[in-house]
Amino acid sequence: MMKKITILAFLMSSALLSNSLAAVMAPQASAHHSNNSVNYSAPVTPVNRIVAIVNNDVITQTQLDQQMAVVKSQLHQHHVALPSNQELAQQVLNQLINRQLQLQLAERNHIQASNQDINQAIQTIAQQNQTTPAQIYQQQATNGLNRQAFRQEVRDDIIVQKLQQAVMSSQITITPQEVQNYIQRTQGSPQARKQYHLADILVALPSAPTPKQISNAEQRADRLVAQLRHGANFQQLAAAQSGAQNALKGGDLGWLALGEIPDAFESAVAALKPGNIAGPIRTGNGFHIIKLLGERTPAATQTTTTALQKQQAEQALFQSKMLEALQGWISQLRAQAYIKIMK
Repeated sequence: MMKKITILAFLMSSALLSNSLAAVMAPQASAHHSNNSVNYSAPVTPVNRIVAIVNNDVITQTQLDQQMAVVKSQLHQHHVALPSNQELAQQVLNQLINRQLQLQLAERNHIQASNQDINQAIQTIAQQNQTTPAQIYQQQATNGLNRQAFRQEVRDDIIVQKLQQAVMSSQITITPQEVQNYIQRTQGSPQARKQYHLADILVALPSAPTPKQISNAEQRADRLVAQLRHGANFQQLAAAQSGAQNALKGGDLGWLALGEIPDAFESAVAALKPGNIAGPIRTGNGFHIIKLLGERTPAATQTTTTALQKQQAEQALFQSKMLEALQGWISQLRAQAYIKIMK
């Protein structure tokens, strides 16, 4: 069964997002503030100055510094060379703004995370890192986040994920034929099962860009390609320059089969050898530069039930299509919001 509602239609008509688009997105945001933001009545000290205004919420220097410490720690763990402090601060601030916009929208639509959700998420993080929740709390304390602040960060992450799933599930189309093709491919020949480890740099375009904006973005993408061909570090450049949501992960997209890769990239990726780059590639979101980090061919799946096969296929296809759709949706949120970055 095919399901498809455009993002704008979803925002205007979904039962989940019952407010009108104007009410949800207008610069005059609700009087309520997300828990992780500081409102205008908060005392402002030199260390706690306002660095950005996002509708009726603000982002402070303290929040930016804390998130910078977290991101630096993550980049070190993944062996990604750090960009300059100025470049990293710009990236982190942009992601904090995107996060705040999504939290505001989630709050208007009563999307919440329970303590059980938070405990389970922290347990999962601990398992993935082969450690314990207590050690996770201790590690976060070194980044300036006490137990309460870290739990709030996790709560906000869960809320944002729930919001994204709600919006994207109504915007993305997955047809029965796509599901069947995916199942056949994962059980087919080694070549059909081949997976690609990709990284991406996005020079983003706004929604409804002007010809000059398109030209400027393409020229910037060309300059980035030239830097890469002259030896620049891809992950470092992604962390410093990419407009994608995965920028602070060095642009890492993970392992994807051809059917999971956005259509615009497929032919370019199939022709790459590990270590090579392709691009700029134009999509609706902007210009992408893709690097092939590695290849692998997993064994054919031996799924025992048709229902489980279908579920796994739908999840994989959804995540693939979400890569590009999410960026466009966030661009729409930003276009409809009042955002001011303080100098």
